[in-house]
Amino acid sequence: MAVGVDISANRSRLIDSLTGRICDSAVLKAMRCVPRENFLNESLLLHAYDDNALPIGFSQTTSQPFVIARMLEMMLSGKKSANVLEIGAGNGYQSALLSLLCERVFCVERIRALADATGRRLVAMGYNNVVMIHGDGLGGDVQGAPYDGIVVCAESADISSSLVAQLSPNGRLVMPLIESNDVRLTVINACGKIIRRCERVNFVPLTGGKA
Repeated sequence: MAVGVDISANRSRLIDSLTGRICDSAVLKAMRCVPRENFLNESLLLHAYDDNALPIGFSQTTSQPFVIARMLEMMLSGKKSANVLEIGAGNGYQSALLSLLCERVFCVERIRALADATGRRLVAMGYNNVVMIHGDGLGGDVQGAPYDGIVVCAESADISSSLVAQLSPNGRLVMPLIESNDVRLTVINACGKIIRRCERVNFVPLTGGKA
């Protein structure tokens, strides 16, 4: 019980620390509602609301909460999106946040064991508007397109033309883009043009294929 109390208090402290840095109230509300600890191994429960990336197995991590919130804020731009695509679903924490912020969420994860476990977890937790896909994230998911927003949870020096082609006319692609060895959260429009570069970040590399 004491651990539960600590986790709840830590969640409140984390959200309070994000308030002001994150301006989108809907994103902050979603982060208050989604229990990050339910997406982590038991050994990491007391660190669930540290503002740090944490390991989730398979040499993957779940991103720092501030970075997740910032990416969602950049993608949504104050609007409720109908149809979004997540590349690199990982443990499903960001997928769950998207579920509360968007009408339909399509998630692509290249590691089958991770995709299967995350898909089961999201269903069990009642996030029924999320579709989990085991696939190659570089190709996105044509069947669900067009997307009002696409968020890529891995860094790359290239803007995928396949992903850009799957955006709706006013859609936004948000990804950690490498330019001159500088990795920043970047917003790209449906014409494939960079419209904004923001915080420096570190992500695992974007990898094609399936595992």
